[in-house]
Amino acid sequence: MTVSAYSVPPEWAPHAALWVGWPHLKGEWGTAFEGAREEIAAVVRAAAQITPVRIACGSREAYCSAWVALEPDIEAGRVSLHTLPAGDICFRDTGPILALESGRLIALCFQFNGWGG
Repeated sequence: MTVSAYSVPPEWAPHAALWVGWPHLKGEWGTAFEGAREEIAAVVRAAAQITPVRIACGSREAYCSAWVALEPDIEAGRVSLHTLPAGDICFRDTGPILALESGRLIALCFQFNGWGG
């Protein structure tokens, strides 16, 4: 049996981009939904000044909303939008964990279960 050895780089390691999720599940936010989008947009604008930001938009509506909120950064190439399945903003919980295996970048995909639910 061969065991694959991989390592997960620390948060401070050089990286190609920062991935974040765009709020799209209104039920998760209640009355704070629009405020959450404004806050995430502010975080993205700040981060995009030092590293490229890629946003996972879980729906077409989320994609359009993110475009409106971040158009100058998108047009400048600092932010890119991607329509793909995503939980919400907690991309750490629903996106892949990027790791290195023999010097090659791989994605470790887990089955998220709602924090044990």
